Amino acid sequence: MAYSSEDSSDGVAQSELSWSVEAVALSMQLDFGTNWYSDPWAYSRAQAAWVEAENSLDSEALWEASSHLTYAGIDLTDKGIRVQKRSAVTGCYDVELESVHLVDARRYTRTAMGKKGVARSVDDFAGQATVDWFIAAGVVPDCADINCDSNRILLERRFRTALDNRHLRLVPNADLVLVRLVSEIKYQERRLSPAPLVPQKRGSPDDSSAATPPIRPRFDEFYDELEKTGAVFRLFGTIELEDPIIVRTMRKAESFKVEGINLDSARRATIASRAETADVPDSEYAVFPPLRVPVSMNCLIYAVKDTVEIGSPASYDVYDETRRLQGIIQLLVFYWMLDDDSTEADIRRLLDQFRQRVLSDYPGTFWANNIHDLGSFTYADLASHVSLPENAIDTRTARPPRRPGRRRAPGQARDSPVQPMSGVETEVMNLGAVTLRQHDTTLLPHTHDDSAGSL
Repeated sequence: MAYSSEDSSDGVAQSELSWSVEAVALSMQLDFGTNWYSDPWAYSRAQAAWVEAENSLDSEALWEASSHLTYAGIDLTDKGIRVQKRSAVTGCYDVELESVHLVDARRYTRTAMGKKGVARSVDDFAGQATVDWFIAAGVVPDCADINCDSNRILLERRFRTALDNRHLRLVPNADLVLVRLVSEIKYQERRLSPAPLVPQKRGSPDDSSAATPPIRPRFDEFYDELEKTGAVFRLFGTIELEDPIIVRTMRKAESFKVEGINLDSARRATIASRAETADVPDSEYAVFPPLRVPVSMNCLIYAVKDTVEIGSPASYDVYDETRRLQGIIQLLVFYWMLDDDSTEADIRRLLDQFRQRVLSDYPGTFWANNIHDLGSFTYADLASHVSLPENAIDTRTARPPRRPGRRRAPGQARDSPVQPMSGVETEVMNLGAVTLRQHDTTLLPHTHDDSAGSL
């Protein structure tokens, strides 16, 4: 649930919301300053504790205010913690940014009863049903929420618009998709083996009965470890992209060209709207490197499942790479959507088709070479063969020096003494240092109910 509508008659509720937003934002900053989460879901689990402690009808505002710290600019000073939320793509913080959902939120408005017994209009999210399905399927952990940090990414508006219009595409790292697919295949092979043994918790201590493992693995079977990497992806453009150059602020500002567009094409001059500088033609810039962002790779994969493939007039190489990748993404999502009524024949048919797809589309890779011998590997063995690009930009913020301080624990009364912590001083925290200018959007094109206030 999200920020209530501005015409709400419950002024007290608005005041309580403002206090809750400030409290959760500051509490999460202190929590992060102590634990410095690099695992997206560990961050979201801590975030969930702070949000749930407020017990607010407007929890979306609390989720948003406490998100995006893992790639923010953070300084620990004598006066406390200073946060500058930055774009995951460019690293910029002095521009208006938008907090974008990966799995589509699909906002709608409903009426709810506030704490003071006054009816209020609040936002809710149909996309939570997808997240709940993923929780049940072991794709995300129990703490997952449509609005949690693992399902959000901070971008400039122009990138969100380009993504919505499909002029810019997020292309996931193929190895991170393949390791998920072969892990799913391995799980189903073990599940359908002649005598899989899963001890039953019910019955007497002498009960040695066993049952077939559930159709879906638990999150901690292998996704718990795989998700710790975060999301790794490349940015591809289409010929409709207005500006093919991205300036990334790292140690210094550097310019890159978006992958997938032939900037030397004579025909491009007839559509390009960007004036090139005389000293450096656009085509001579280096290709924008892959990005590693501390959000859920599983949420990202689902978000882009229908938009990875780039067809004509892209080059054949771009089409072929993105076509093959979208194919295995679709297969992976098939596994995620398996239900308890799927028969053994259904599963075996899928296994045969999926093995063949890996063999035909990724020949010569570790995954294809071992697709018929997955029982010889543990899930950790499979994960160890993931090859991440050496030139990837790791957006995660480096840990600054620590200083002693204090914090309030989740659920602790607001007027209770705060607990000691190793992090920053809390008495002089300044919420004005936090950029809360993001606007809720969704990442990919979809059908909106305009009455619900979605973009």
